[in-house]
Amino acid sequence: MKKNISLLISVTLLATILFSCASLPEPSEKNNNLICGNIAYDFKCIPNKYGFPEKFTKTNGIEIQIQNLDTKKTYTMTSKSNGDFSKAGISEGLYKIIKIKKELKLENGYEQLIEVDIRDKSWNTFEFIPMEYSVINLGNLTLNIDVTSIDIKNFYYNYTFQWDKGFDEVYNSFLDKKLESSWLNYKWLTPGQSLQTYDQMSEE
Repeated sequence: MKKNISLLISVTLLATILFSCASLPEPSEKNNNLICGNIAYDFKCIPNKYGFPEKFTKTNGIEIQIQNLDTKKTYTMTSKSNGDFSKAGISEGLYKIIKIKKELKLENGYEQLIEVDIRDKSWNTFEFIPMEYSVINLGNLTLNIDVTSIDIKNFYYNYTFQWDKGFDEVYNSFLDKKLESSWLNYKWLTPGQSLQTYDQMSEE
């Protein structure tokens, strides 16, 4: 019986290690750039009789959709339980975050898809360019959800989107969790730095 338990624990640990490695491949000749960041949904709600929390944060299972503005090809990244997300091997080009969504399920029975399409928002100037041998650090992204009205089936809200912050936090978190990763040997750039670096390379 003890051998079976030990075997089960060993298999579980091995599966966890393999899954972790598979979730973020190490750099290779064809896979030589990385996008990473952290995201959260911050909720604030009016007082209500439906048991809806007045303030809470969700970080897991958030989908971040980015689009190549030239080819219109899209990629989706999904956050882990701590809000971290990443994507390796993105083709070069000018990208922008165009959509953020999460299926929200609460203990009180509320279920609602919160999907924010920001591609045509005039304030959405969040652009970056993945390049070879670099990590594009998107920093901390926060979608603030301000719930304005609730009924028995749905809630209604306004939102604001924050970026251009927390770059050191994302880097240090990556460093703490993946100290042996070869991605740390690459040049880490913020979105703004990626645009500047690309312009400099184009002028040479």
